Amino acid sequence: MAQVRLSGPYSGDRVTGSECVATKLDGELVIERIGAERLSDYCAVPSLVEVESILEVKEVDEGFGGLAMKLVPVPTPYIRNYDSYGHTPADWPAKWNVSNWCFFLATVDRKPVGAACVVTRTPEIRMLDGRDDLGVLWDIRVSPEYKRRGIGKALFDALVQWCREQGLKMLKIETQNVNVPACRFYASQGARLGAIHRFAYADATWSRPDVRDEVMLLWYYKL
Repeated sequence: MAQVRLSGPYSGDRVTGSECVATKLDGELVIERIGAERLSDYCAVPSLVEVESILEVKEVDEGFGGLAMKLVPVPTPYIRNYDSYGHTPADWPAKWNVSNWCFFLATVDRKPVGAACVVTRTPEIRMLDGRDDLGVLWDIRVSPEYKRRGIGKALFDALVQWCREQGLKMLKIETQNVNVPACRFYASQGARLGAIHRFAYADATWSRPDVRDEVMLLWYYKL
């Protein structure tokens, strides 16, 4: 697989426009596209977020004035482990046809520190809305000790470049109102909030009780 070494200006097979982050790390950062057979390496990166505040969504004028979001601190901060809410990355190939999916792995001195996945052209994935020109950012993660060092941005730049090479026009991203860091990250990359789904997780037949009151936020990035 081709590797992307983030150590200076990038061109050709490297990620164009990424900031150099090597000076912030103890070793060389490499981002490579991997196959499904290496999802065990992908799983070595935990999907954790520290929830200190949420985006509270309320109706304005009984809904006639739309919806308003307000940042509200939670009484007791907690850690959300997204891998504990169903399938882990290692389970994806058994559940779906991943032949049109793209997996990226970020390593520092061969240690997995970040990963990302984009889903395309998979009819059974409803988030794709039946479109061939839409990609879904299915997952992006960075190990807690390596956050805020530019690795997430480097992964995002790599997947955006790949999406453009596939002829996609839009990237769709799902977050929740409890994941404020992710919302801020996507906004900083130029994604726009396109939809607020207040009751997306309310279906008791599949949702865990502790997520049923969360709000789905859909972001869109024009490629």
